[in-house]
Amino acid sequence: MKLSLDDCLVDLDTRTVTRGDQTKRLTGTEASLLRYLTSRPHEVISREELYREVWDHQVELLTRTLDLAVFRLRKKIEKDPSSPDHVMTVYGRGYSFVPRGEDTQRSQAPAHSPASATNLGREENHFFGREDEHRALTYLMQTRSGFITVLGPPGTGKTRLTKHWAAEHLSSGAVTSAWFCDLTEARSEEGVIQAVASDIGVSLTTTEDGLAALAELVGKAIKDLGVSLIVIDNAEQVVQWVGPLVERWWKHATEASFVITSQVPTGVAMEQRLPLDPLPMPSAEDAGTPCPAVQLFVDRAQSVNPAFERTVDNQAGIAN
Repeated sequence: MKLSLDDCLVDLDTRTVTRGDQTKRLTGTEASLLRYLTSRPHEVISREELYREVWDHQVELLTRTLDLAVFRLRKKIEKDPSSPDHVMTVYGRGYSFVPRGEDTQRSQAPAHSPASATNLGREENHFFGREDEHRALTYLMQTRSGFITVLGPPGTGKTRLTKHWAAEHLSSGAVTSAWFCDLTEARSEEGVIQAVASDIGVSLTTTEDGLAALAELVGKAIKDLGVSLIVIDNAEQVVQWVGPLVERWWKHATEASFVITSQVPTGVAMEQRLPLDPLPMPSAEDAGTPCPAVQLFVDRAQSVNPAFERTVDNQAGIAN
């Protein structure tokens, strides 16, 4: 089956996209998704139907996998993926395919962008220092097998570090999605599974098959995310369940990377540990010299009192 689109020619049988003298390949999922959409042009096809027919997912598992697949498909077949001509979002309902040369209603909803493939949100304030820790995290992710646990006592900045690092990896294109999963309220294995599921956009509506089945559903959803980064925060009170669960998900979702923050290690053999100490404090004599700890203090002080300035008179107080 061949499709002549506004900016390219698509052969769904060979899964190729030809634009001028350039050829790109569609994945099997991308080709199946496009084939299904084109079989019913102009018709709005619900997200639930697409999950069921293209991914063979049942209604109890709803993820952002579809959004990511549409985003990647648009990058390959649309002239301007941020303003698509063919694969259209119908807000609150699903997606629709518009054939070549026909007007589209762009006001229905904006196209999904890489920023939509995350729940990290904006940073509330500036980030200072931790360049060595950033490099260490990247090194461990790229060269070592297993997941990473950032270890440190309360207040050392584990959450800020991992979220900032994850956001940088997403913006650089090193991963196609990044998710922050907060385990603060989790107190059991089911609590861990439900928290991670909720934060990556999975709806678990049944427990009749037991926790193992729920964990498998979450693992399948993470696998469907492709090259993704999963940050699991505040794991110390549930490490006995977090370690084995993340180990299982890591083995199943081979393109995903996992980073845990905790006050204590999980004890799993594949765990790569990165100890995190507080930012080093300057001496009273060096308080006037720019360093991350002083910059952080001044930034937070100015968020409360915009008129605050670092002066010779308050250097000693800042150091203390």
